[in-house]
Amino acid sequence: MDCIKAKNYWASAWEEKAHATEHAKKRIELAKKPEQTPIKVDATNMCACFSGNHGKYTAFLDDCTCEDFRRNRLPCKHIYRLAIELGAMEEAAESNRSAIPFPRSEQASLSDTIDLVEALPEGSQKRLLEIAGNTKPDLRFQLKYHGIDELLRSGLVIETKPDSRQIIWPKKGEITKLLDQEGIAYDPKAKKDELQRICWEHLSEKAKELFESWIVVDVSPNFNRRKIHYYLHRKFGFSLFFNPETASTEKTPLLKTNLPDDEVTDELIRRGYYTRK
Repeated sequence: MDCIKAKNYWASAWEEKAHATEHAKKRIELAKKPEQTPIKVDATNMCACFSGNHGKYTAFLDDCTCEDFRRNRLPCKHIYRLAIELGAMEEAAESNRSAIPFPRSEQASLSDTIDLVEALPEGSQKRLLEIAGNTKPDLRFQLKYHGIDELLRSGLVIETKPDSRQIIWPKKGEITKLLDQEGIAYDPKAKKDELQRICWEHLSEKAKELFESWIVVDVSPNFNRRKIHYYLHRKFGFSLFFNPETASTEKTPLLKTNLPDDEVTDELIRRGYYTRK
């Protein structure tokens, strides 16, 4: 990426004082958030595509299709994020593709979403509940042991940081077996660490497919994570209460309580899990 070209263009497009106003400081802070991760950056043409709840936008260093720029004719959060991505601004920004909001009109309907959820076995649904309700960054799971491979196939969950996947390497014999099968040369006396390096260098995709690994996942932005969480929480969750007769805390399934009157509860009713009191 030609940072010098971007810096020169940035300096010619905007005076330095334009970035010192409260208007600009607010947008610079917004630009650094993971929600402003660009869908695509074109370094050659110095532009990027962004997505938000109300639409998709194309930004250049001196122009953007969003309403904020059209109204104020000053750098918006998209322009500032592009400047950061191109190296025209020396700011650190968080990147997370799973945090990118998609226009609500492009998200799957709740009914279609729950059709996919209900096609999963119960164990996978409960794992999805954990993922959808997570508020911590970089939530890691074991791909096969935790059943994440099935969630990935459903499309409801995506791997957000494939470059940070950590393979749980098996015994030395399993690694040499794969190298032999694929015709990759190695020193029979090599230590396991060296065999792992050779395997990763030549057969990383095969190793990901065959061996267990830790991966970072999140709900796909094509689906409404909050409503997925509400649906599964009401389906599998419990309400705790104190029973004075037994002097103990007991729990009642949420499906046996009064649930909110909304479209999530309507889906539970439609699928036979709940009846209004």
